[in-house]
Amino acid sequence: MTLLTLNCINATMLLCGTETTTSKLWLLVGAVNFYLSDNLLGKTQFGGFRIAGDGRYNSVLIMLTYYAGQYFMSHGIKRLSLGEEEKSVNL
Repeated sequence: MTLLTLNCINATMLLCGTETTTSKLWLLVGAVNFYLSDNLLGKTQFGGFRIAGDGRYNSVLIMLTYYAGQYFMSHGIKRLSLGEEEKSVNL
């Protein structure tokens, strides 16, 4: 949990830099989705958390947030590493 929290903090601090770009927003959205995925996984496995009563949607929601987090983070890293031109975003 500590590493996931630091991942979200790092992505947020990256946004607070000199210029906010769409790649940095992709990274933040991915980090938050990944954080939610692991929190849901922990709550369902060890805390008895159930979605919609019987819990049959737990796996679906966990995997959706997991894959969304992986996609957004990898897309943001790819755009940052390739130096693709992007517009600044006003927050």
